[in-house]
Amino acid sequence: QSELYEGIIGTEKIILMKPETYMNESGRAVQGFCTFYKHKIEDIIVIYDDLDIPFGRLRLREKGSAGTHNGVRSIISMCNNTNFPRLRIGISAANHFNSTSDFVLANFTNEEETQLPTIINLATQVIEEILNNNLHLAMQLANKKEETNKNNPEKIE
Repeated sequence: QSELYEGIIGTEKIILMKPETYMNESGRAVQGFCTFYKHKIEDIIVIYDDLDIPFGRLRLREKGSAGTHNGVRSIISMCNNTNFPRLRIGISAANHFNSTSDFVLANFTNEEETQLPTIINLATQVIEEILNNNLHLAMQLANKKEETNKNNPEKIE
């Protein structure tokens, strides 16, 4: 129920998993992965986009509730556990869409496209710190307050 990619970061073997279920059923894919590979949910980093966070901002939590995200709610329900790190990547922006589904299925704007390499680079650094067993530093990197300026309050630094 997922696409899987294997690789190595530093000395750690990693498996990237992209569920092929509907987002609201992500828990089925994660539970299947945990069962097949004999991993505990605590050993998995869940990375997802979040409408509740401004575009490009990152938030890392060690554990917790699903908030408003139905995919994370599904993971918690199927794995019966809230103790897994989750990296939220903000996608919210002022938009003129009629529905949430129209918004999340739309392409990035040109301005957002130019910011993606910076966002991906920071997310990669955060994940590497988690893999190096330095969750505290990873949280500092991800959860830092972005500097803004008067011309562009959503600027990613």
